[in-house]
Formats: sequence, C-alpha cells, structure tokens
Amino acid sequence: MLNKDNIDQLLLKHLLQENAVEEEQLLKEWLGHDPEHQRYFERFRRHHIHLQAAIQSGRIQGQYIEFASRLKRRHIRRLFIRVAAIALILLGGGLSFYLIHTIRVRQRRFCIFLPELRFP
Repeated sequence: MLNKDNIDQLLLKHLLQENAVEEEQLLKEWLGHDPEHQRYFERFRRHHIHLQAAIQSGRIQGQYIEFASRLKRRHIRRLFIRVAAIALILLGGGLSFYLIHTIRVRQRRFCIFLPELRFP
C-alpha cells in the first residue's frame, strides 16, 4: 500500500529520473487513479523546481525547511490579500446598498400629504 512518504519518494525519484520500471508503473497508476493525485504531483514538481533553482543560485544551501516555510508564508500572504480584497468588495457593496436603500426609505418617510381643504 502506498502512503504519503512512499509517494513522495517515488515522485522525487521520478523527478531525478532514478525510478525503476516497476516504480514508474506504480507511479503512473497512482497518478491515473485520482485527479487530486495529479494536482499533488504538480505542486510537488513546482516545489522541487523552486528548490533546485534556489540551491543553484546560492540563496539556500540545503536548508529545505526554511525554503518551504518561505513558500508557505508567501502562500498565506497571498491568501490573506485575496480574502481582504473580497471582504472589502463585499463591505463596499453592502454599504452602498444600505445607503441607497435608506435614502429611498427616508424620502418616502418624510413625504407629507396634506388633505384637500374645501372652503364653503
């Protein structure tokens, strides 16, 4: 049975082109089993490419934990900015709806209708 650690080892061997034929077949079966597996592989591949580029450029020297935490912080920061933007849009829309609605209600509320006056 494949668990997450075994899959990660297979994926890493695949990216380093060190898999045996049986391992490649097992990996292909695993990738074809679920679309989420393909997305996991793509994320794993992107992290591997970023890590290799960072090691080659000298930004990190085998400090994968620090590199992974940087990627995670960047992801969290982007997520926070997206959520904040959505919240501002919703608040702005809600506030504008509220103001428009209350102005109409106020206009209706303050209309005074005088009865017709009849003089004999």
